[in-house]
Amino acid sequence: MTTAFGDRPLANASTGSLLSAAEQLRAAVAAADSPEWAADVRRALRACTLAVEHHFDLMARADGLGGEIAAHEPRLIHELEQLEGKLAKLLVEFWETKSWPAEAREALTARLDTLVTDLRHAGDHEFKLATELEMTPPSAVD
Repeated sequence: MTTAFGDRPLANASTGSLLSAAEQLRAAVAAADSPEWAADVRRALRACTLAVEHHFDLMARADGLGGEIAAHEPRLIHELEQLEGKLAKLLVEFWETKSWPAEAREALTARLDTLVTDLRHAGDHEFKLATELEMTPPSAVD
């Protein structure tokens, strides 16, 4: 189906990645009793990083939503940049720390839960913008 964006990929492709990555991280964090907790969380953090990078790649494409996002919701770009920074810091911590005892897991859980919330918020925010733009007549988008 052709939308106001023509055949450009809508953000829901990348939003799905953000939301899927957020769910993967949430599930990994929730399994705090698992002996593989650190490895699962590290894997989920990498998936989140890839989802954010994929999101930026889709926005930067000539047929992506980058221009519309910059024009209508520049805060979303800032949100994604903030997520990228948080993910990088957490990945470094997980790389530097070889084991996570229970007390360290508890302290880290709040940060990880916040990251899940931030990922979901960015995905929802971007989806709402894409939906609004899709409903806008083509002449109003240009």
